This record gives sequence, C-alpha cells and structure tokens, in this order.
Amino acid sequence: MGLFYFLFLIISVAVAGALIGFNFGVARQSRRLAEEQALDKVFLASIGDGLIVTDNVGKIMLMNRAAEELLGLPLAEVVGKYVVDAIPMVESNGAPLSPERRPIHLATSSGQKVISTSATTTTYYFVRSDTKTRFPAAVTAAPVLLKQKIIGAVVTFRDITREKEIDEAKTEFVSLASHQLRTPLTAINWYIEMLLSGDTGPITDEQKSFLQEVYKGSHRMIQIVNEFLNVSRLESGRLKIEPKPLELIPFINDIIKEIEPLARARNCTIIFNQPPEKVPLIPLDGVLMRQVVHNLLTNALRYSTEGKCAVVVTLFKGQSKDYVISVKDDGIGIAKDVQPRIFEKFFRTENAIHAVTEGSGIGLYISKMIVEASNAKIWFQSEENKGTTFYVSIPLIGSTPHGGDRQLIAVDASTPPMPTAKIG
Repeated sequence: MGLFYFLFLIISVAVAGALIGFNFGVARQSRRLAEEQALDKVFLASIGDGLIVTDNVGKIMLMNRAAEELLGLPLAEVVGKYVVDAIPMVESNGAPLSPERRPIHLATSSGQKVISTSATTTTYYFVRSDTKTRFPAAVTAAPVLLKQKIIGAVVTFRDITREKEIDEAKTEFVSLASHQLRTPLTAINWYIEMLLSGDTGPITDEQKSFLQEVYKGSHRMIQIVNEFLNVSRLESGRLKIEPKPLELIPFINDIIKEIEPLARARNCTIIFNQPPEKVPLIPLDGVLMRQVVHNLLTNALRYSTEGKCAVVVTLFKGQSKDYVISVKDDGIGIAKDVQPRIFEKFFRTENAIHAVTEGSGIGLYISKMIVEASNAKIWFQSEENKGTTFYVSIPLIGSTPHGGDRQLIAVDASTPPMPTAKIG
C-alpha cells in the first residue's frame, strides 16, 4: 500500500509539473501571439495610404486608420458590411459608380491587379460619409489567392486631388500651346506644297529630297499637335458625342481600306473575319470609334515584324448583348510587368520604343477614353514576343449623346501623298 501511494505521489508530481510547464508554454505562446497582433496593428496604423481588406464575397474584414480618416468612417460601422454598400464611389459627373465597374469587382472577377493613377484614363472618386464631399483617388485593388482560389481582396487608395489639379493645369497649357502651334505648322506645310508642286519654279532632285523630308516632319508634328488637342478635349469633358446608326462591317472595311497603304509598305496582310449573322445597326459616333479602330490597326502593323506579319480583325457577337471587335497581331507583344500601365498617358514600353522610335504614347490613352465615353469596354491579351490582341466590346444600346462644344480631330498616322514636283 505504501509503495502504491509512493508511486501515485511521484506520478502526480510529474503530471502537475508537466501541466505547469504546458500552461506556462501556452501563456508564453499566447503572449507572443498578442505581441505579434499588436505589432501588426501598429504597422497597419502607420501605413499612409488607405487600406481595406474584404473576404471573397466583398464583406469588409479590416480597414486601417488612414482609410477611416479619408472616408470619414470608423471601422466599427463598416466591418462585416459589403464594401459596395458601405463605401460610396461615384463617377466624375457625380453619378454612382456601378458595382461591376468598381476596382475591387474588376480585380476579383478577373483575378488581376487593377491600378489607377492620375495618369490613367479612369479616375475613381470616393465620397466622405461625414461631409458628403468627394475626392479623386489613386487605387490599387488586388485579389488574395490561396491555392489558386480567390479568398478576398485588398484595396489601397490615396487622395490625389492636388495631382489632378496639376494635371488639369498641364492639360490646359498643352491645349493652349497646341492651338498656337497649329497655325504656323499649317503655313509651313502650305509653303512646302507650293515649292514641291513647282509654283515657285523648278527644283533639283536634291532639293526635292530635302523638301520631302521637311514635309514628312511637319506632317508628323501636326499629328502630334492634333493628338494633344484631342486629349485636352476628352479630359475636359467638353467633347461632343453624336451617335448615329452605324453598320459595323462596312465601317471596319472602310478603315482597313484606309490603312492598306501602310500594310503594303510593311509587306503585311490584313484579314477581316466577319460574323455569319446580320449585324444590327448600333448608334455610335463614327468619328470617335473610327479613331479607336484606326489606332489599334495602325499599332498592330507598326509593332509586327515587317515582311511577314498578318493582322487579323474579327467582329463577333459577345456573350452578353454586345458585339466585339478584336485586332490580333503576331508582333513584339507586351511584357507582363508593364501591362497594367498600357493605357497610361505618355507611356510606351521599352520594346515598343526600340521597335518604333516615333510615338507620343497617348494613342491607347485616347482610345480608352473614347471607348469609355461611348459606353463600351476595351481590354487586351498579350505575351512578349508572341503578339497582342485588343478587344473593344460595343453594347447594342450604343453610345449616349453628349452635348459638348468640341469635336475630335481625325488623326491619320500615315503621311499624305507628296505634291508632284517640277524638276529643273
């Protein structure tokens, strides 16, 4: 009996020691976790940009102090609520931003990061809940992936009111400067045409060659000026949009016919795949949409390998009530790390600069602005050195009229025919 009691006592002491050690370890681990959580909160609170974390259905899980201050919303009021309901966003004209156009929806539906800055075509506006005032924001929305499955999203944003003011001032300056440049450039072109046509007497072959180079350079300068004017007109919101019933197939054929000289010069072919069904008339501003398709086709030819390229234009019916125009090339492609910036103003990729030294970097920026102003959508798929495909989705309801006081200036990248020179 004594031996049994002695053994029981030893076992009890050992178990008690183990429990004490276990409890001490648990307490130490809990303290460590609490310290790490406190440190995480300090880091989040120190981030200068607003940060919002949602789950896979768009409910707010976390919001840092900067976001609370920018939005005028305490976390306690929004946690567990859907972000589209709790945090208002509006268009530039003050209309509510539809849920499918919000950056968090675009990121989770596509599985790709969405980035907007003061240089991108789309500006997102948040509304402060306490003052009901809005502010423009640079937004980055990224899906959170776990084992290839989207489990949530992270959105960071900051107020870019000052940047937008500076950008608007630059746009006004560019518009003013461009208007002033157009008059002397037009006069230069006119005098060059007179010289080349022999109105002032015969010229030598060498003089003709020099004048033709001057004519090409002057024409290119006029195109750049016109592009800058178009940017200012689009950004000011004063662009006139006049939709009229448009037949897409003849419309695309006309643009292809315009661009055929450039295709022949590069020994390239343009293939147009038409839909089997009859395409209904869609109300669109033909001048605006022509600029988009013309720019996509011109880019496809310029950035393809000269002498063996084929550009494929396809018109097909989309999954929803829309028609899609795709322009596919087999050219230099776009590197993955710069794809989020491809629609930024003045942005050109390194391989594009090497392939074509001339370029303003605003063609795609203008195209995206026109597309969005026309109730349409534009996107692309690309792989470096394997080509690019751009898509423009046009809804059957077409564009909405806009009573602005400015019209878009047609920009043709090709040099017009040279006047016939009288050689002496």
